[in-house]
Amino acid sequence: EEAEKIVPKLAEKEFDLIIGHSYEYTKLLRKLAPLHPKTFFCITGGETSRLPNLCSVNFKNEQYGYLIGVVAGLNTSTNKIGIVVGEKIPSVEKIIIGLRKGLKSVNPKADLTGSYMDDLSDSAKGREAAIEQINTGVDIITHFADISGIGVIKAAEESDISAIGALSDQHELAPTTVISSGIQDLSQLIFLVCEHYYDHSLEPIAYYYGLKDQVIDITPGYGNIDPTTETRINRIKAKLVEMESSKKEEEVENQRKFSN
Repeated sequence: EEAEKIVPKLAEKEFDLIIGHSYEYTKLLRKLAPLHPKTFFCITGGETSRLPNLCSVNFKNEQYGYLIGVVAGLNTSTNKIGIVVGEKIPSVEKIIIGLRKGLKSVNPKADLTGSYMDDLSDSAKGREAAIEQINTGVDIITHFADISGIGVIKAAEESDISAIGALSDQHELAPTTVISSGIQDLSQLIFLVCEHYYDHSLEPIAYYYGLKDQVIDITPGYGNIDPTTETRINRIKAKLVEMESSKKEEEVENQRKFSN
C-alpha cells in the first residue's frame, strides 16, 4: 500500500531511473511506465511486458539452488536434505528446482524435503520447521526464510547436523554448523543496473545475472568441508562460469528480438 503512494510521486518528479525491489512491484511499474516515458523503470525479480522503458533484473536462481544442491549432495551421510522456505514465490521455486538438479548431479541417491512457513520473520517457527525435518533423518538443512532462517540454523546447531546459510555469509551464526552459505549480492545486482543505465546500454528486457557477474556465489567451508570435496565444488563452480559465459550473449540477443 505504501508503494502505491510513494512510487507514483517519485515518477512525477521525473527521476531518471526507478527500481522496484521485488516482483510485487511488477503490476505497479507496468502501470506507471507508459505514463512517464522519460523515466526508466526496473523491477528486481519481476517481468517485463514489452514497454520501452521497463526492464527486469534477476538473480539466476536456479544456478544459486544448483550450487547449494552440490554442496549438500557432497556432504550428506543420510542422503536426506532439507530446505525451509519462508514464502512461496516464483524465485524460490526456481531455487528449489536448481537445488534438486545440483543434488542429483553429484548424488543421485539424495532426496530433498521442503517446508513452507508463510512467515519470514519468526525464528521460532523456523526452528520448529527445521526440527520436524531433522527428526526424519535430514542431516543437512538450508533455508530461504530471512529472519525465520536463523531458527533453522539454530535447530541444526542444537541437533548437531550441518546447515547451509542463505543470501549472505551466515558462518558466524553457528561456526561449526554452517558448512557454507549461498550468496545473492543485491548491491552488485543494483550496481549493474545503474551501470547499464549510465552507459546508455540498459534495454527493456529481462536481465539474469549469476556467478560470472559476481552476484551469486557460495562461501568457503571455513574448515567444515573436506578439502578434496571443496576442490570438487570449486571445479563445478568454474564449469558453471564457463557455461554461463558462452550462453550469455546468445540469451540477450534472443530477448532483444522478442522485445522488438
